[in-house]
Amino acid sequence: MQALAARMGPEIAGSPSKLATGESFPSEWGFARRLLEENENVDAPAFVDCAYRSILGRNADFSGQAFFVGKLRRKELNRPHFLRELFWSDELRQPR
Repeated sequence: MQALAARMGPEIAGSPSKLATGESFPSEWGFARRLLEENENVDAPAFVDCAYRSILGRNADFSGQAFFVGKLRRKELNRPHFLRELFWSDELRQPR
């Protein structure tokens, strides 16, 4: 989580520590909002890549890329819900 906070930037990492409803960590909503706004005009593969790098600190693997791009294109998952999947992932919570 410390690496994520470093990637989030001081304006988000320094926001209030109280969890908003549905957040997995304080200020999750602010980070998600920034990712969504900064990437609203990119296609699904570019959005998935950006989210993986921003949230997990790595490039998307082939299977994860294909899975989430397919879900986004078929509208089985929207972008905010995709970000939530990464924010709540076991990988993000594993100590590095």
